[in-house]
Amino acid sequence: MVLGEAPGAVEQERGKPFVGQSGELLHSMLQE
Repeated sequence: MVLGEAPGAVEQERGKPFVGQSGELLHSMLQE
């Protein structure tokens, strides 16, 4: 389970969680 603390500027703009720079980092960590 992955919980996000608060949306960043990119998340606010796109209306989706875990997008932008933090989302890229999360996705790369989960692939390992």
